[in-house]
Amino acid sequence: MSKTNLVPFILEQYQNGQRVFKELDLENESFDGQDLEGIVFDGCLLYVSFRGANLRNARFINSGIKTCDFQQADLTNAHFENLSVERAEFSGSITENTYFDNNWAYGQAVGQSDFEEWIKNYPENEHAAELHRLRTILQQLEKYLEYGNYEAHFEIELLCHSTHVEEIIPELNKRLRRHQVTASKLEEVSYQAFKRELSDKIHFKGNPGPNPTEFAVNAIKYAESSFWTLIEQKFNPSVTRFYVCPNDNSWIFWNLSFLIVSKERNKSYLFSGGASD
Repeated sequence: MSKTNLVPFILEQYQNGQRVFKELDLENESFDGQDLEGIVFDGCLLYVSFRGANLRNARFINSGIKTCDFQQADLTNAHFENLSVERAEFSGSITENTYFDNNWAYGQAVGQSDFEEWIKNYPENEHAAELHRLRTILQQLEKYLEYGNYEAHFEIELLCHSTHVEEIIPELNKRLRRHQVTASKLEEVSYQAFKRELSDKIHFKGNPGPNPTEFAVNAIKYAESSFWTLIEQKFNPSVTRFYVCPNDNSWIFWNLSFLIVSKERNKSYLFSGGASD
């Protein structure tokens, strides 16, 4: 594993009054516990640890902070902008007035609300992080399907960290109001059957009305293609099992609900959707 040795230089320059550091690449180094109040990293690639550091009023801009460790750091009034942030860890850090916007994770733009909802609690909220891009694509589908003169809704959520049916069923039943599932009620289907069922629903024709524009048609195709690409990346069809399960929703046009059991991830997920006018 490669390792740079720039931390002593940066600390020395910081002690001499320098605060702005530009276009530096640091890999597998540590600023743990250091006092770096007001420091600025601009245009840098950082693969380092700031665990327990004083980063009050610090600025990270136009840089990469993938996998950086900010756990237990003081990020009061810190500024994070125009960064790649995948798998950066902030749990236990002080984030009073921390600014976080115009950043990128897993190919999607992420901002202050994402930071508050799941990023700053990663890896405790790892399941939210891994589903973030899927949910973003599903939201795009929902938006574009409105051009078909109906409302659609999709959701994917983590059920449990298990692939054993006896552990999955109780978690599934917690989410159902009108049905109680047993193993016998779960119908296993192939990945292709799951894909065909959902694709049929996506291309459902709603109430009569104006035909979707060419933009809307192409946008739906692109979002659907992106969804299947990501599904196959996250849930290898050769080691993932798919089950049709009861659906509690009362959507007028269609409902669907699938249990996704990933042996590769040792996790189970619930995918559901529905449409109404």
